[in-house]
Amino acid sequence: MSNIKYRSGDFTVAKAIGGYRHESPLLPFSNEVLVFHQDFMQLSGSFVALDYNTINTDIGGGTAYLINESPREDVGGLCVRWTRSWARVPSTYDMPGGVYLYEFPGFDTGRDPIVLPVALTIHREFFLCGNNGVFTQWQDIPINPGLKIYEDGDPTQKTNILSSTSTPTLSAYQAWVNSGTAIQIEDSKIVPWRGSIFVRDDYLVTAQ
Repeated sequence: MSNIKYRSGDFTVAKAIGGYRHESPLLPFSNEVLVFHQDFMQLSGSFVALDYNTINTDIGGGTAYLINESPREDVGGLCVRWTRSWARVPSTYDMPGGVYLYEFPGFDTGRDPIVLPVALTIHREFFLCGNNGVFTQWQDIPINPGLKIYEDGDPTQKTNILSSTSTPTLSAYQAWVNSGTAIQIEDSKIVPWRGSIFVRDDYLVTAQ
């Protein structure tokens, strides 16, 4: 007698089992529903993995891209069961980065460079790469440079004293201070988030 379990229905194509399970993984900084999981069943001999970043047209409220196909579990009857996961590209947001000791530049009018404890803000922006993405590969995501001060228009002439001939100039920097402008203190860092979605973190403090 065969020990193969009977399965009703046509499982030559992937069939959804149950509804979506939702995640909001960026709480408390963002309450967006971003990740969706759903179980599927199919005849093992008919299984074909979807392309990375395949769009799920059944998920409304923003485009969701395939980020994972879980390992397949043999459930009998020549069928396998597994989980497909999709994610939306999160919106840009800011998060606190704690207190940071930063050396602010001196002025040629008499201020020495000064190290102050300041609130660090991490500005996070997300990018889909590869199939259906805005960039072919993550290495194409632009890196925003941290503030580098130099003299006479020559990046090799680094200085920590602002003047009328430095880049930025003293007057430009003082305008940033007066307006409470944020300055970037380190080059961007880019890391994977989910699947082919990458996050670029920029590190900002208020000019002083």
